[in-house]
Amino acid sequence: MGYDSAQEHLKFLSGPSVYPQKAGFYYKIGLTLPDLDRSVLHLKSQGVSVSQPRQFEDIGYMAYILDPAGAPSQLQQQGPQANTALQAPADKQAQDVGHSVAVGAILAHVTLRVRNLALAQNWCAKQGLHLLSVQPLSDFGFTLYFYAFL
Repeated sequence: MGYDSAQEHLKFLSGPSVYPQKAGFYYKIGLTLPDLDRSVLHLKSQGVSVSQPRQFEDIGYMAYILDPAGAPSQLQQQGPQANTALQAPADKQAQDVGHSVAVGAILAHVTLRVRNLALAQNWCAKQGLHLLSVQPLSDFGFTLYFYAFL
């Protein structure tokens, strides 16, 4: 199961003007970008507050940003976990065409904090999602469970 090219698009809609601040509540979206360093430089040049990219454990090379309502988003390098400033992109010419953030961006994941892991895992199974990986991050006090449609 998955999506074909005609279904691949993002549509942003207006929502609450404030990110919900409930005890234990947390979510974020993750976007992958062909050249994270270039994208961060562009965002900063436009006055957007975005963190400096860094390698996070074995998960990936990423940066963080808040939307206008205060909801967090993760920007992550596509491909191998590597700093693009240190490693030339495979197709540099293709990356130099178009918008430095939007072209090639992919909605990669949605992160949810759950209180009942068994209930969440059951929900994922009912949706046809398969567990790909479990990444315990004991230094941070949580574990990541990666699910996907296969």
